[in-house]
Amino acid sequence: MLDRALTVLSVGAALALLWAVTVQLSGRGDAVRLEQPVVGSTVPIVGMDWAKNRQTLIIAIQPDCRYCEDSMPFYRQLLASNKTGAFYPLIVSPRAEAVTRTLLTSHDVNTGDVRISDFGRLGVTRTPTVMLVGSDGRVERVWIGQLTPAHENELFRLLGIRRMGPRASTAGTRGAVGITAAELATTYEDTPIVDVRPREAFAREHVAGSVNVPIDELEARLQHEVPSTLEAVVVCDYVPECRVVVSTPGAQDRCQRSLSVAKSLGFMKVRILEDDLPEVEAAGIPIARQKS
Repeated sequence: MLDRALTVLSVGAALALLWAVTVQLSGRGDAVRLEQPVVGSTVPIVGMDWAKNRQTLIIAIQPDCRYCEDSMPFYRQLLASNKTGAFYPLIVSPRAEAVTRTLLTSHDVNTGDVRISDFGRLGVTRTPTVMLVGSDGRVERVWIGQLTPAHENELFRLLGIRRMGPRASTAGTRGAVGITAAELATTYEDTPIVDVRPREAFAREHVAGSVNVPIDELEARLQHEVPSTLEAVVVCDYVPECRVVVSTPGAQDRCQRSLSVAKSLGFMKVRILEDDLPEVEAAGIPIARQKS
């Protein structure tokens, strides 16, 4: 009899706990935590009239974020290119509004709407995160981390605006001298090109005539593959993992690691290719591709 009573009480307690959790999740939005923004989900920002704008671009940033800092030149260019009001820019941050505005102002990024936001509710786990939201308040596209040149072009295309002015300077290379595809085209025949991407990526497609020295082999091979007296161009293909996966303070992305190794070996004239391979090909530089 006692055992039966204890069993009934246990079942009742479990049901009560389940009911409480259900009420909490369904009745209190602040209890919901997403792992990342989900395409098609509704953005939980109070007071936003999404229908007033065809598209809203949410940029989630925070101070002391290396990749947020490196992305500022692109954000400045993006907002400056929004001449026709094709999208509504919204900057969100978990920090105080004044702190976020100070960060934006220090980089000449001009936008009016800056809000404190609970990143847990938005599903923002890494910064920067960029979300394209439709007039129904639902997420249409998400970019996590510093955008690659290809993703920058994709964003401009989806927003339906034309990029104003030159491409933002190479970010993530910390002061390295970048080179565009158009610039490389003028010296291509005489410039050694070192592709530090993995062998698989190099095999699929690469700049014709370039030598593949994967980043983990760079220290052992570079000085034997390229004369240190020549100005070399590094193809590091600004892949998302360079800016997203590498999040440990002080960790270096593939491009920066390439520069550090090259300089330690005596290469003082190293430039980073700013453009992706389609843009390189469009500049007239041949691309070698794996035959299917």
